[in-house]
Amino acid sequence: MDLRPLLFTFPALFCSCSFQSADVAADAEPDTSFEVVEGWPALPAGFEFGEGAGVGVDSHGHVFVFHRADRDFNNTEIIPSPTIAMIDGSTGALVAAFGANQFVVPHGLSIDRDNNLWVTDVALNKVFKLSHDGALLLTVGSE
Repeated sequence: MDLRPLLFTFPALFCSCSFQSADVAADAEPDTSFEVVEGWPALPAGFEFGEGAGVGVDSHGHVFVFHRADRDFNNTEIIPSPTIAMIDGSTGALVAAFGANQFVVPHGLSIDRDNNLWVTDVALNKVFKLSHDGALLLTVGSE
């Protein structure tokens, strides 16, 4: 039995199936639905978020919110109040708040695999690496 025709048929069939399924996946709409949870987060009296600059979740389920407190994007002075809030993802309770007197225009937040926070400030032209509890570990950039 001559198997040479199968050598050409199988790759052609495989490629056509692969490309077809890739097209379907690329055309699929992502699920962007959400549900509002009333009373979440449960912030203490007097604590309010300002303009949002970044949100991230660590491996413990803490939600970190990087915000501009009572300032906006056009701010030119150091923000005296905490700009980073750590919230218990399950209960919504404020676990910690830090970042006071560190930032002018907070603008981004990422959390690495070691639960360190990487935040940016566009007015200061700097990237900051913070420990999970807010201790400054590294600063990159200059004013």
